[in-house]
Amino acid sequence: MATERRRQMLLGAVAVVLALVLYRIWPSTSASSAPSSNGRGGATAERQQQAPAAPTAPDVHLGVLNGERPKPAARERDVFRFKSKPPPPPIGLMGLPSRDVKIAVLSDGVNLPFYGKEGEVVLGRYRILKIGVESIEIAYIDGRGRQTIRIQ
Repeated sequence: MATERRRQMLLGAVAVVLALVLYRIWPSTSASSAPSSNGRGGATAERQQQAPAAPTAPDVHLGVLNGERPKPAARERDVFRFKSKPPPPPIGLMGLPSRDVKIAVLSDGVNLPFYGKEGEVVLGRYRILKIGVESIEIAYIDGRGRQTIRIQ
């Protein structure tokens, strides 16, 4: 029995050594170096033989720097010339009553509906410009933010 136990221990030790040898060999066989695409591998010997080129100084024309320059144009500078568009009016068109007089029924989604004719000011901020069949054109009182609102 002792010989069989000794044989199993020896077989286990051989298996461990074989596994270690295979583990050490495995990375070296799969890491075969393929030639690189940029060709740096063989160029190192040539590069060592050539002397590095010395950088040359750029040509500077100092006389041109002291020459006459164009004067800046005298313009007014307005940093606020690119203004954002005003937000659209926060009201919606609920409907148009079918009468001879064109009246728009509008709602801001918070208060009760309100009515208006062409040219009237609604909510104290918006003017109804035109009432169409299914839409109205509305803008701020000063004419900014013109928008077409369709029936919701």
